[in-house]
This record gives sequence, structure tokens and C-alpha cells, in this order.
Amino acid sequence: MTLNGLLYEFTPLLTNKEYFVFEMHESNIAPFNSSTFYFVSPEEVNKNHHFRNFKKIKEITEVTNVININQDFIAEDFYIIEETNDNEINMLFNKLTYLFSLVSIFDNSRLIEGDQLELSLNGYKSINRLINFNKLIITRYEAEEIFKVYKWIYNQGNLTDKIGLARNIISLHVARTESNKDNPLKIENNLFVSIQSNYDIYLKKNIEQYISVKNQVSEYLIDLSIRSSELVRTFSNAIKNNNFIFLSFFITVIVFNSLSANKSENIFTEDISNISMGILFISFLFMIMNIILIKIEINRHQKQFNKIKSLYDDILQPAELDEIFRKENLDEDINYVLRKIELFSVFWFLEIIILAVIISIS
Repeated sequence: MTLNGLLYEFTPLLTNKEYFVFEMHESNIAPFNSSTFYFVSPEEVNKNHHFRNFKKIKEITEVTNVININQDFIAEDFYIIEETNDNEINMLFNKLTYLFSLVSIFDNSRLIEGDQLELSLNGYKSINRLINFNKLIITRYEAEEIFKVYKWIYNQGNLTDKIGLARNIISLHVARTESNKDNPLKIENNLFVSIQSNYDIYLKKNIEQYISVKNQVSEYLIDLSIRSSELVRTFSNAIKNNNFIFLSFFITVIVFNSLSANKSENIFTEDISNISMGILFISFLFMIMNIILIKIEINRHQKQFNKIKSLYDDILQPAELDEIFRKENLDEDINYVLRKIELFSVFWFLEIIILAVIISIS
């Protein structure tokens, strides 16, 4: 039968079913099975069965483009777990395993004229092949080699990364082999090992990049925390400078009064009191200005935090971003700054009030 004819016969067998059993009544053929089709004697029918992976069928349709081929089939449907003693049956199922593995890996597949399978792949090199199903000769080893690649791609991990890397390596391996009439798509024996090795290298590079990214993020977050402490230190220095001005002014007034020929018992004369009150008012305005500036810095601090987080959207997963850029850590830093500023502001304001009272009664 043609490939199209075979698939036409197999299709209705799986309608609303996860597996199908053929009861074998010929003793000269040893029982055999794939994970979907079972060729067994009647007494073996009730054995435990594997169930089809429908999720995998959906994944295959998302990363490949298939025309005129029933996409309800996957390579596992035809991969014989243990070969039978009939070579023609083994060859048939090996060919179906081989072709459906390729269909699940190559970019484009198209069945033409019932028996011609056109395959194209875009990797490091572009590969285009036309395979005649009836003329195709495949060994068990060749079927297993590409089947292992197919299973590895759709097993676990990032599907897009794995199939992209597999296509690149396959394009190189196929390019180095000569096409022949039995199999125009001859693949080298060490394909699967080569793909695994390259994937290990790819993962290692990714891990190094990942660690580098996390280190950069950690350094940025540490820097943000340090800058929070610097805001508190800036406000503290503003108080120190303010007190230095107060101290310098009042010491000057006292010394000037002591050395003056017209020394007054009341140090704070009306003029000096007015100047002192003016300085206290300026100090109050300076305090307000510092509080406003720090709140502006806190707002800028929050915006920078969110901006940097958004820059890593394409590199890190959302859950991981939330774990690294933990909002509670940002809130903790901001609350620390606000508590300290509030404490220093109260101290500063009380200092102004006390000095104003002293000037008024002196």
C-alpha cells in the first residue's frame, strides 16, 4: 500500500480510542506492539497498555508545518517496542517510525501523490529531500536514532530551544552524507550523541549567562539599598551643617557681645533676635526642602526599580523576576528611609522651636 493508503486504514482505528488491539491467530508470527497498536493473541489482549500523549500531538503542530498528513499520529504509534520475527512487518513499522519522527522535527512536510514525502528543514544549512515511501529502506538502528532525537526534543525542557538546536545539527549531519536511492535522507550514526553534546554546551553557556544576569541584578539591587542609606546620610549631614551654622552664629554673637565696649546684659538685642529668627526660619525652609528632595529621590528610586525589572522581561521568567525583584524588599528600604527622615525631621523641628523660645525670652 502507499503511505497515504496505510494512514487512511489506520486513522479510523484510533477514533475516540487511545490504543487499538489486533488479535493474532497465526502462530508463525511472534506477537509485537507499539505503545498504540497491539498485535497479540486473544489471551494477551487485557495486558496493561500505554496511553497516547495528546499533549505531544498539540506541541508538534505548534512547531511544524504539515500538509496532507494526518497529524493525529505520532512516531510512538509505530515504534515497535520489541521487533517481531517477520522482517516485512519490522521494515514497515521502522519506516513509519522514521518518517513520523522526521515529520515532527523538520520545519515543513508534505505528502504528494500518495507515496512521496517532501521534507524541508532550515538549520545551519537548508535541507530539502523527496522520499519515496515504498522504495525507502530503513534499518532498526536508523529508525531508533532519529526516534531518540524526536523523543528527546518533546520530552522535557524548552521545546523551541531543543528543536532549533536539533535542526541545526541535523542540517550539518545530513549535508555530510550522500543521498542514495534507498534513503535520500541518510543520517550519520552519531547524530543523537552530537545533539546531546551540543545541547550540554548550549546549557553551559546559558547557565553562565544566567549567572551573569543574576549577578548584575544583585549588584543593582545592592546599589539601590546602598543609595537608600545614602539618602538618610544626606539628611543627617544637612542637620549637621544646619547645627554648625547655628553654633557658629550664636558663638559669634556671644563672643562679639563679650568683647564689645558696649557689652549688653541682654545678648539677644532686638536686631540680633530678628536676625536669629530669620536664620531659624531659613533653617525650617531648608528642612522642608530636604524632605521634598528626598521624597523625589524615593519616587525616582521606585521608578528605576520598575524600569530595570521591565528590562529583564525577555531574559527571565515572570515568576523569577518577581522573586528577584521582590517588592517587599523595595518597600523595606523605602520605609527605612522614611522612618529615619521622620525621626531626624522631628529632631530638627524641635531644635528650631527650642532655639526660637530661648531667643524670645532672652
